[in-house]
Amino acid sequence: MKLYGYWLGLYPLDWEFCFMPVQTYKNFITEQYHKNPAFYSISAGSIEKVLAHIDVILSAAMEDWNKTTNHAALRCPPMIFSLPKGQDSNTAEFAIILKMDNDGDTVVYSPIPLPHLENQ
Repeated sequence: MKLYGYWLGLYPLDWEFCFMPVQTYKNFITEQYHKNPAFYSISAGSIEKVLAHIDVILSAAMEDWNKTTNHAALRCPPMIFSLPKGQDSNTAEFAIILKMDNDGDTVVYSPIPLPHLENQ
């Protein structure tokens, strides 16, 4: 999977409270999905497809992270946020955030270009 990686450097240092860890997010969206499966099936597809897609993105992000940082330890579990695609595509898209433990360096991995992060 092609991902765009954005190294944000040291700033902001400790904003991870704003995002959910991947597993927490997966649990949350599964719970929400089961409350209204017809709506979520139309807007994002099956929950199994969404969860598998998240796993693919996380796996690709971790592979690049380990290759780029020589398996540097993470300060917190991988975090996630959803990305609006701006179209009615019956798919959902997500970005993964990884934060290095030793210095707080942060990387956002996204399958969609995020040009506003290019000059960070």
